[in-house]
Amino acid sequence: KAALAQIPAATAAAPPPPPPLRILILEDEPTDAELIERQLHRAGLNFVAKRVVTRSAFMEALESFAPDLLLADFKLPDFTGAEALAHVRRVHPEIPVVIVSGALIDEAAIELLHAGAADYVLKGNLARLPAAVERAVSVERGVRARKAAEGALRRSEARYRTLVTASAQLVWAAAANGA
Repeated sequence: KAALAQIPAATAAAPPPPPPLRILILEDEPTDAELIERQLHRAGLNFVAKRVVTRSAFMEALESFAPDLLLADFKLPDFTGAEALAHVRRVHPEIPVVIVSGALIDEAAIELLHAGAADYVLKGNLARLPAAVERAVSVERGVRARKAAEGALRRSEARYRTLVTASAQLVWAAAANGA
């Protein structure tokens, strides 16, 4: 008994921390991108960011960087945040998009939300950005979890139908023999 008392109780291993959030920042002003990243770091978000400016760099980064989230400026030199949003919704609808703009009139913001933006944040109010990012990512993870559950349910139902169909044939054959 004395030897058993010396053995420490088993402790559950803590789950590994989630991988850092991969954030693609579509922003032509380096200082604005730095402010965005600083605000997210200050809020304690664990992330890796990649900043792009041009349409071609944006298109390439969507594939090579594989972001979990897009933060897009509304006005860029060679295209707009609305065009980037439309492209992401078409090609990668699983990536949430938050528009970050210096000035955005209400009508434009409403149009962006209707077009599929998860949220928009004014650059003058970046304190809202961490909550907008967390909400957008949380909603998308919920959507992915629901889709995974629906897929698992469909597969389970298909297996059940196969089992019932096979069982019904066996029961019928057994009943025909008087058993």
